[in-house]
Amino acid sequence: MTLGEKIRSLRKERKMTQAALCGDFMTRNMLSQIENDSATPSLSTVCFIAKQLSVPVGYLIDEDADSLAYRKAGLIEKIRSDYAAGRWQACIDDCKQLSDFDDELALLLADCYLQEGLAAFREGYLDSASHLFDTCLRFTARTCYPKAAIEERAQTLTEIIRLTRAGQVGDPSLCTASHRAEYAEEYLYNTLLLLIDWGRHELAAQLFDSVKLTAPRLRKHINARLAQAAFNHQRAVSLLRELLEEEDASADALFLLRIYNDLENCCKATSDYEGAYRAAIAKNELAQRFHL
Repeated sequence: MTLGEKIRSLRKERKMTQAALCGDFMTRNMLSQIENDSATPSLSTVCFIAKQLSVPVGYLIDEDADSLAYRKAGLIEKIRSDYAAGRWQACIDDCKQLSDFDDELALLLADCYLQEGLAAFREGYLDSASHLFDTCLRFTARTCYPKAAIEERAQTLTEIIRLTRAGQVGDPSLCTASHRAEYAEEYLYNTLLLLIDWGRHELAAQLFDSVKLTAPRLRKHINARLAQAAFNHQRAVSLLRELLEEEDASADALFLLRIYNDLENCCKATSDYEGAYRAAIAKNELAQRFHL
């Protein structure tokens, strides 16, 4: 683009009139001649126009200059700083100031939207999470940089939301605000158990890696169930027995019932019939006591 073409294009992009761009510095007639490349402006005039249009002087002078590269140069350090510090929304806002994206910015934006989506998902805001994951995937489609890990996580969580919307798992979005955070953790835990029960072990493992459960006992139980699903029954037995040792008398009865049931099945799979018998007895006593 010529100097005049750049000035005219930037002015229209910013919805500025010729009078607004000229100010008291020059006449509209002079600006029209510059924009039509019928007059060559002085350096001081180019500097004034660049300031008015908020672009570097170098971009106007260099006919081969990339506008995004010039605009990006002034913001990239802040963008990278916000990204490195995990300020995902701030990083998104920084990038939006550029109004265009190259491969690097598209990858950064994809990951920022993924992280914002994960936060919404953990808190039980599934509509917001779904929108953020969709946006993430739109940006992964715009970069040639390695993006498989980001795409996989966004797609996994989108599938979980789809299952939720289909009524196959509980929807934390339906909870009141005061109970949503508490329920979101249980929602994730129960969703993982359901996926494993349905035989969707890979999807469960991907979700488990993407959205961390905060309760150590829930994490350990899911690890045990995944080990069981992978036929690593010895590891599952070890984790389940650790859980029973850690739980006290006030432990959730339903949770303990699940542990004893899993332990019984894993002991049978390893031909530890005595261990299976003891787990079955404990399970039955618990069920009778709490009428489960």
